[in-house]
Amino acid sequence: MKKINLVIFGCRENTVELIKSIDKKKFYIKKIVSISPSCAKKNNVSGYKNIRRLIKSKNFLISNKYNLSEEKLKKFFSKYKFDLGISIGWQRIIPEEIIKKFNFGIFGMHCSYLKLPNGKGRSPINWSIIRGYNHLYAQIIKYTSKYDDGPIVYFEKIKIYNYESINDIQKKLALFFTSYLNNFKINKKIKFKIKRKNKKLIEFKKRNEYSGQIILGNHCGKSFCDFVRAQSHPYPGAYFLYGKKKFIIDDAKIFYIEGKLKLLNKRFHIFQDKTFIFKLKNKYIFVSKHRIKDKNLKNEYFNKIFT
Repeated sequence: MKKINLVIFGCRENTVELIKSIDKKKFYIKKIVSISPSCAKKNNVSGYKNIRRLIKSKNFLISNKYNLSEEKLKKFFSKYKFDLGISIGWQRIIPEEIIKKFNFGIFGMHCSYLKLPNGKGRSPINWSIIRGYNHLYAQIIKYTSKYDDGPIVYFEKIKIYNYESINDIQKKLALFFTSYLNNFKINKKIKFKIKRKNKKLIEFKKRNEYSGQIILGNHCGKSFCDFVRAQSHPYPGAYFLYGKKKFIIDDAKIFYIEGKLKLLNKRFHIFQDKTFIFKLKNKYIFVSKHRIKDKNLKNEYFNKIFT
């Protein structure tokens, strides 16, 4: 059986997961299109990975522009045609002149608690967690030159569990996408799902490192924990600001206190292992992972932040 000629567009951890998991007997990866570290820094790409260092392959095409407008890329795609394109961990529109070079098209995945065309835009998984939803619609779409606008070829409702960080969820979704691809039949006509029409659409805005600032007054116990796990690795992390100090929180959960234990009416408590709890409204929050320096784990700081 002839292998399917494949080009992968991506620059994040889930790109690496897909490349490693794809069926090499079925697919021949002609090119992996990614961006340089300087381009990632310039465009503030959360979770960026220098894939060329992680994947043993000579078939890389590295761009210094995130919009694929470099002359070397234009020249490459003008010369060849391909069977299939896959976009995962690639957060930009792919130009129409490149899309036309693929016999079956370029496919990507959009996941949020809403069904497309509702829920278009950036950081949809983060927003789904922050808004407290316990499900995602994993929607595989065929790319057009407009973002999140192509026909849906497959979708499935996937549960989000309270203990899952965004990193856990992205790994699961990468496997979901890979499973679909590995069962892709080149001689089978692709059937497109009909998108629902919505009168009023929700569109998500991009989240970045500045979106992670925690404003305690905006949260109850659950929403605080959801906010933290939505900002955790591979994103920069949720954080408190105290003057010029940034207190980054990587993992938080509700701390249930049984019986008559009142913690001597404390608003917070620092444990010997540097983890700590603090009271938020009527709940205690347990911060089990953080990036706060030992010298900053002080009552005088916590009194200002948590009271």
